Amino acid sequence: LVCKTLKEFAGILGSYNFVRTHQSHPVNLKYFKSYLKGDGGSLLLTDRFKVPISKAHRAIVKGRLQQFPG
Repeated sequence: LVCKTLKEFAGILGSYNFVRTHQSHPVNLKYFKSYLKGDGGSLLLTDRFKVPISKAHRAIVKGRLQQFPG
C-alpha cells in the first residue's frame, strides 16, 4: 500500500520518461511504438497494448511525444 495519489507519482516519474495518458494510465515512453488517431487517440506500446488518451491529457501527451528522442 502507498499513501500517494497517482498524480503525485506522475509528477515524480515525469523525469523518467513517464507520461499520464488517462486518469489511470501512466505510460513509460520507452515502450511507446506509435500514436493511433482513432477513438480519440491512443498509444500503441511495444507489447501491442493500446493505452487510451483522454481529452484532458491529449495536449500534454502530444507535447511529450514531440520532446521524446526515442
